[in-house]
Amino acid sequence: MSDPAVSIVVLTHDGREHLAACLASLAQDGWPSADVEIVVVDNGSTDGTASFVREEFPAVRLQTAGRNLGFAPGVRFGAQASRGETLVLLNNDTKVEKGWLSALVSALDVAPTDVAAVTGRIVSWDGTKVDYRDTLLAFDGHAFQKDFGRPLADVRDDPPGTARLAPCGGNMAIRKETFLSQGGFDDDFFAYLEDVDLGLRLASRGLGTAYEPRAVVRHRSGATGEALGIFNRGFLIEKNAFATFFKNVDDELRTALLPAVLLTFLHRTERILRETAPGGGILTIDPYRDAGRPPGLAAGPRGLRRRAVRAVARLLRVPVPECGPDLAGEHSLSNLRALHRIAVDLPRLEEKRRENERLRTVPTRALFARFPPVIVPTYPGDEELFSSDAFASLLPAGLELPRLALSDVMACPGR
Repeated sequence: MSDPAVSIVVLTHDGREHLAACLASLAQDGWPSADVEIVVVDNGSTDGTASFVREEFPAVRLQTAGRNLGFAPGVRFGAQASRGETLVLLNNDTKVEKGWLSALVSALDVAPTDVAAVTGRIVSWDGTKVDYRDTLLAFDGHAFQKDFGRPLADVRDDPPGTARLAPCGGNMAIRKETFLSQGGFDDDFFAYLEDVDLGLRLASRGLGTAYEPRAVVRHRSGATGEALGIFNRGFLIEKNAFATFFKNVDDELRTALLPAVLLTFLHRTERILRETAPGGGILTIDPYRDAGRPPGLAAGPRGLRRRAVRAVARLLRVPVPECGPDLAGEHSLSNLRALHRIAVDLPRLEEKRRENERLRTVPTRALFARFPPVIVPTYPGDEELFSSDAFASLLPAGLELPRLALSDVMACPGR
């Protein structure tokens, strides 16, 4: 039996309820077939996914990872096990619309030779709103799904073949050989922004991504993030955003942008600690300027414990310890863990950056001239920071960085 031409790789972890709808929609569209295989990577599920696939969808190839590898390594595992020349990546919490696969694969087949990937359109589960149609890169490595949440009727979409900065990992086609030879998704990302990282890597090597709006899937937005937990998701996004910036911006612009990137991350982390951690108000005290403490800081049992610690310290004639904020809050911890991971991973990031620079054929300024990174206030305190002259003075001269409101980028609840 000859190998199939196309391998659809669907990764799942404890997502049996979502996977059922996904595989059923593929079956209704005629897949798998002699030319198209479906490879389900079971990332260590404990909800009976493996037996469900074997019993209900016996024509599907099941690859069991044995544990939760994460999205990025799990996709690599599935890609390496696949037999098709063309690799199609599909989220497990989606269902495909009629003609999705033929539109996606045909677009890749007829694309110019410098187009490495094709990305399709993703809409809400009820088919009325935009989920994904384009990637907007932020100056610090974060990214936005352009027009996310807007009614489809209010958005004028781009024609087939329009260039994109990066593909969406939940609905894309790429040659298997290209995916693997160009490094695929970075295993260290685990999940989130791995597709943006890949797109930037491809683009720096002169390989593009094209958009095919007729390759439509519907998506249960947030299902994967809810399973991870919002603060575990935040940890991954923060550390991966920094890695995306550090690895993929060339030497000239990385050096020029790094002060603004670091200030933004530290400013956001301080603001989160100050506003969400019990006792966070102590961060506002300058002991050489401020005569008093914010009201309520020493109240209650924690205040009593602090006074007791100071009394014991004086009795033992040791320095009186400063009593800082309680860092046990999940939001605070997610950012501090990301900061720790960035510091620990810096040598690995530097190795990857050097390899990217070795293979680079397109300067970052040329790439950013086509796809300008944006400055978008997203976190508490961003508005104040980004509007300051001091922040503006940190930005590189001659680099276009459009300043947008979050409502310019996507639909915002209550606006």
